[in-house]
Amino acid sequence: MPHHYLPRLSLLALAVVHLGTAVPAFAAETAGAAKTAVQRSYDIPAGPLEAALNRFGREAGITLGFSTGLTAGLRSPGLQGSHDLASGLAQLLQGTGLAAEARGDGSYTLYRLPAAQGEVMLAPVAVTAQLARPGDLPEAYAGGQVARGGRVGMLGNQDMMDTPFNQSSYTSELIRNQQAVTVGDVLDNDPAVRRDAPPSGTYEFFNIRGFSVTTGDMTFNGLYGMLPYYSVVPVEFVERVEVLKGPSALLGGMSPNGAVGGGINIVPKRAADEPLTRFTLGVESRSLWRAHVDTGRRFGADGEWGIRFNGSYKSGDSYVDDQSRKGHVGALALDYRGERLRVAMDVFRLHNEVRGGESIVAYAGTGLPKAPDGSTNLIPGLYFPSTTEGVLLSGELDINEHLTAFAKIGTRRYVQKEGHQISAISNLDALGNGTLTLWSWNQDHRNVTGEAGIRTSFQTGPVKHALVISGSRLDSENRESRYRVSQSTNIYSPSAIAVWPQLPGVATKVSDSTLSGLAIADTMSLAEGRVLLTLGVRRQTVKADSFNSTSGLLTASYDKSAWTPMVGVVFKAKENLSFYANAIEGLSQGTIVGATYQNEGKCSHLTKPSNSKSGRS
Repeated sequence: MPHHYLPRLSLLALAVVHLGTAVPAFAAETAGAAKTAVQRSYDIPAGPLEAALNRFGREAGITLGFSTGLTAGLRSPGLQGSHDLASGLAQLLQGTGLAAEARGDGSYTLYRLPAAQGEVMLAPVAVTAQLARPGDLPEAYAGGQVARGGRVGMLGNQDMMDTPFNQSSYTSELIRNQQAVTVGDVLDNDPAVRRDAPPSGTYEFFNIRGFSVTTGDMTFNGLYGMLPYYSVVPVEFVERVEVLKGPSALLGGMSPNGAVGGGINIVPKRAADEPLTRFTLGVESRSLWRAHVDTGRRFGADGEWGIRFNGSYKSGDSYVDDQSRKGHVGALALDYRGERLRVAMDVFRLHNEVRGGESIVAYAGTGLPKAPDGSTNLIPGLYFPSTTEGVLLSGELDINEHLTAFAKIGTRRYVQKEGHQISAISNLDALGNGTLTLWSWNQDHRNVTGEAGIRTSFQTGPVKHALVISGSRLDSENRESRYRVSQSTNIYSPSAIAVWPQLPGVATKVSDSTLSGLAIADTMSLAEGRVLLTLGVRRQTVKADSFNSTSGLLTASYDKSAWTPMVGVVFKAKENLSFYANAIEGLSQGTIVGATYQNEGKCSHLTKPSNSKSGRS
């Protein structure tokens, strides 16, 4: 074999076996001179040269070999109409400084054309820009740790300089760099958020601006009722963790537990344009091992179909004495992004077990004692398992340039069987003495949740409008069986459990609730976009029934509605300086009046904590 063929054969082999590139080896097909002259019809748009050659090779049925370094940064003018192989390749390569050479076996290779006399061939300079697609997340700041914006309820994704609310959005880059395990690890970065339970506990609650937010109050892709009801939330399948500070009843409706301090939204991962396969193995504390695989691919001529899978497993001892943990995550995300239609489906299963003990959660009573060693095991022998399974289908359709319809529907089941859990140590004194309350719990919590609406833009004189109309609904059914015991203990030398609560029986229905709402909001752009005024209102309805866990009889009913308005304004003094103010309310379910009142058994109205704030740059 002549030696001058060896470099070209090496390039062909490199294109076939090189991992991580977007240049697959096209199916080999023997062709003669007659095939070269065959006319085929092509419709290949202008774009990256590598992608254009890939498509041409598939449609022409030829083997085309080249080094990815040869085509890097180059663009093709595209190819339309009928062409034979020679003219088609020449058109695709026009202006690139490359040419194609036919080989005896019917395949083709690329080579760089020599510069003409008197000309200097310069290295290619690539100028690229990312075209924002509908539904894309706001881009991240330099470093990739924090995004420039995030989801603002029914208003959709907003740049932080355009929204009259205080929001932070933490990216998967931060999650990976900080080796975060749960949402709590991510929110440790936010000064307005505080954990309400230790990292080694059985659950993970938060305080935002001093108000409690449970995992049941968090949203998944903007929907309430999809995440674990009473457990930690892992982050292996999370693309972003978004935190909105302050009341938000207009934006997303009333949360299941009536949180008013703020909201936490979990954005699931999607397949990126570049292929991804990542495997992570790690260990924390004493011997708690973790393994995580994250893989994603896009398919189709323009990458319109995507699949992303995240799977993880953990097992081992934690830093709490005699405590072990075990769990797994399985999450599959499928999506389609067409020119006018975007659809996605998320399926996940989250399992977590804590066995052998519990760290300390205590509330001061008559004194504030010195903190004990963090490895102190409060309840040796405790066992708490929980499993969450969910499916969410979402989609958007661009009806025309100014009108988009959107809809989401999901279902989630949370199960916790035959485990034990503490509520906390109460009445703590200065010597560390207090009362321990221990529960045995069998719980089956099921939700069906959804949202639908339209977004439209139009102009009235000098004012541009972005109008959103949204309706949402969350149906919840809670089945449980539980028992509790209380005893004295000490946080420095915990007492053994004298009597464990009996294991619960079959879970029976204890509550049934429906949260529904209809909202409208209009963001008006004035003074050439320097002033943004948002007006909105929501009609929220809460229906809740409570049942006797033994007889199944209805014991109490709650049925109330409320209007929650909102006004927000942004003044953009400069490109990187905005001032904002808002007036918005939160909603919490009222209480059932007790036996000491004349209207025993009646429900009070929905309570409406309000919020207003101004001044951010």
